Amino acid sequence: MRMIKMLLAIGLAGWLGVSEAAAQGNPLAPLLPTNAALSRLKLTRMWWGSATMNAARDKLLFLTLDDTLLFAHSSSGILNCFDCETGRKLWASSLGGQDEPAFAPIANETLVIIVSGSSLFALNKMTGDVVWEFPLPNSPSTAPIIDDTQVYLGTSDGSLMAFDLNELAKRFNKRLTVESAGMAIRWKYKITANIYSQPVSSGDVISFAGTNRTTYTVSRGRDLRYTFDTPVSVSAGLATNRGILYICTGDARVFALDVVTGALRWQTVVGSPIYETPRLIQDELFVSPEEIGMFRFRARDGAEIWNQPARGVEKFVGATPDAIFGTDRAVNLVRLSRQTGEIQGSLPLNRFTLRVANDLTDRLYLATPTGMIIALREPGRELPLFFKFPERLPIMPEFAPEEAADAPASEEKPAEEKPAEEKPAEEKAAE
Repeated sequence: MRMIKMLLAIGLAGWLGVSEAAAQGNPLAPLLPTNAALSRLKLTRMWWGSATMNAARDKLLFLTLDDTLLFAHSSSGILNCFDCETGRKLWASSLGGQDEPAFAPIANETLVIIVSGSSLFALNKMTGDVVWEFPLPNSPSTAPIIDDTQVYLGTSDGSLMAFDLNELAKRFNKRLTVESAGMAIRWKYKITANIYSQPVSSGDVISFAGTNRTTYTVSRGRDLRYTFDTPVSVSAGLATNRGILYICTGDARVFALDVVTGALRWQTVVGSPIYETPRLIQDELFVSPEEIGMFRFRARDGAEIWNQPARGVEKFVGATPDAIFGTDRAVNLVRLSRQTGEIQGSLPLNRFTLRVANDLTDRLYLATPTGMIIALREPGRELPLFFKFPERLPIMPEFAPEEAADAPASEEKPAEEKPAEEKPAEEKAAE
């Protein structure tokens, strides 16, 4: 396996084209939604671009968000990084491992961590250069999570493993051996069940669910804090916010625990199994049980806010101050009233099947399996609204009003790509 910096080919704009007519005629580029069509959902197009990949055989697997950066990972092992607001492609790196099992990337302030095949990679967040990589001691079973000092992930032998970032950085020599990687293992917590859902972190504790109907919470140093048993297995990803851990199960139940003590804060039944990870926007919890629709609860006490669920809405996509966006059974993008849950409009975007469940900001990000990416926002909202980290919004001077949303320039021009020179593998290793 080799690590190379992919050439951010300006020629990609050739197949993207400079107009919607050209995009429509290209078999690799589905028709972009116009701002006129998007206005039905009170949205406008912010930018559009393309991931570096072989669209003839490659597929985009994951589209994930990290505050200011958007990551797109393909089945051939190419990881792309975009600026969330401008769409500028910052880098694209090949991790190798054509069609090998992979999990969504995760990032902290300096690193992007990703599992590709049976190896764990760390990339410089701003350049895409490899920082370290090594084959995992056991096959991974979950996507990793990361804090300032450790990486955590589940493995096929039923273990939650914690790796020391400092040890990994010290021992980096392009590729660590399995033995060297073992020295970087801070600890391992093994259970008598499989671990399939991504662990979650809240302060000083890590929570994860086993297939044995038990959810475990351990300290960052491995000490068991508590376990919580459910009538049936956990069926969706865990979620945590503001000191509460949310657990959804296959018998249609939602449990809310104090994340530190494990005390049950509240529980409710929603009438159908839950397979989608619950999403949190401030003090609102959005749950989408199968075949029923989306519920909105008050996160701190479980009070149901909408009079009835939003029928047919199966997945959370994003939120603004006045609206919630979701995906319905026909893969339409749907706008709901945030106050009442009433469906206010829908738009057929069934080619854009990859959609970020954005609980960080008020932006929407969608992509096709062939690598076309679009970013949407409400007109007039030039600066993002941060739901989880409002302090990250910059203080900006006032500018003259922008041109009308349907101006030809914004319709026709794809996002820029950051020019970069390709480096041979030997030169990168020497660096």
